[in-house]
Amino acid sequence: MKYYSAIAALILVLGIAIACEDTNDDPVKQRGANVVPVIEFNSAPVFTTNLNESFVDFTVSLSDGETAEGGSIEVLVNGEKPTIVQEISSFPAQVHLAATDIISKMGINADTIETSDVFSFFVLTKKNGVTTRSIAAANIKIVCAYSAKLAQGPYHVVSESWEAEGNVTLVVDAQDKYKIKVVGFETIDGVSGKDDVVFQIDPDAYTLDTKAFVMSSDLAQDWGDDYAGYTNYSYEIVKGEYNSCDGSYLVTFKIYCDLGNFGNYDFVFTPGAADDEEEEVEEEGNEEEEGK
Repeated sequence: MKYYSAIAALILVLGIAIACEDTNDDPVKQRGANVVPVIEFNSAPVFTTNLNESFVDFTVSLSDGETAEGGSIEVLVNGEKPTIVQEISSFPAQVHLAATDIISKMGINADTIETSDVFSFFVLTKKNGVTTRSIAAANIKIVCAYSAKLAQGPYHVVSESWEAEGNVTLVVDAQDKYKIKVVGFETIDGVSGKDDVVFQIDPDAYTLDTKAFVMSSDLAQDWGDDYAGYTNYSYEIVKGEYNSCDGSYLVTFKIYCDLGNFGNYDFVFTPGAADDEEEEVEEEGNEEEEGK
């Protein structure tokens, strides 16, 4: 019995050894097995529907102490069609690729690309004859090309967390199409207003620049004596995004005054005035007609 037990144990050990052996049949799928590169974007990682003016610009470097014999940039669209779009001979490497060149190398018809598509970038590295796909990757979404006409006009504003709602008008600056003045924002909070509220849209990322606005010098004058001492009542943009496809804005404001901070609150700006305001305007027009 001891003899057969020893044979069985030996077979078990050999089986484990064989199972653990790396046959290297598909080295590309050994994610992060050797070199781990780092991708740093030099511009916002987005493509717009105006593909002729879209590009991706980033730097590929290796972690301290890492070395590699070379590499390449692999791109997939919606997780499919893996394609090598550029070779890398040394690190760090500067990569600048036009969207049109990428889709051409991938054999994609530009007319078929939609805003729901996602391009994924991977760095493949070569070391000791082995090629590995790094876990370092980046996804680039397709967004609509910017339209100043879409970014302005009457808007309805709602903040469920701050319990505020109303209508404003957005006006594009004549000298800077990415600078948007928000007219009437003080009415949302029922204050007198002091500073102009302005959205500065980043032309690459479609995010809003951080900026603070004093909405009321003294809330006691706007909300009553219970708010005595609530001076320099302000809104500060801490995060903002502009949706270039539907014209909406999602803005997170920090609301505060000299006495302290009320917190951060989300505000949604949707194109078009509220129905009740439109009805009021229509009723006023009817009354004028009847008066005539």
